[in-house]
Amino acid sequence: MKSSLILKTLVMVNKLFKHVPVCQINVNGISSHTELALAHFIDKHDINILSLQEINCSDELDIRIFPGMSTFSVTSDRGVAISISNGLSPQRLTQLEEDGVGIVYSLINISNQALVVGSAYCTPDASSTDGLGKLLNNIKRAWKYC
Repeated sequence: MKSSLILKTLVMVNKLFKHVPVCQINVNGISSHTELALAHFIDKHDINILSLQEINCSDELDIRIFPGMSTFSVTSDRGVAISISNGLSPQRLTQLEEDGVGIVYSLINISNQALVVGSAYCTPDASSTDGLGKLLNNIKRAWKYC
C-alpha cells in the first residue's frame, strides 16, 4: 500500500515538474565569478529551481544573489543553498532543518499544489559519523510534511 502511494506521488510530481526546469550543481565554493556564471546559466536556461552543494560560505548567502529568485542556505556540512523562482512562491521551512545536517528546505506552489523541495549535502566521511543516517531521517521527516 505504501509503495503504491509513493509511486502515485512520484508520478504526480513528475507531471508537475515537467515545465519547471530544475538544476543541481556542486559548486565547491561561491565566488563572484561563480555567482556571475550561475546567474547567466539561470537566465539562459530559464532555471526555476537551483540546488547548490558545497557553497563553502561562513554566512548565509545574500537572498538577492539571483534576480527574481529567493535563495535560502545553511552553512553546516560545507553548506547548501536552494534558489527558487519567486513565481513558485517559495517559503523557507526552517522547522524541517536540523543543526549539523547539511540540508535546506522550501515549500513551493506548482499548479496550486504545495510541494517541499530541498538541497542537501552529505560529506564523504558521513557514514563514519552517522551523518548519512541523520540526513536520511531528516528527509523521511520532510517527506511527511505535505
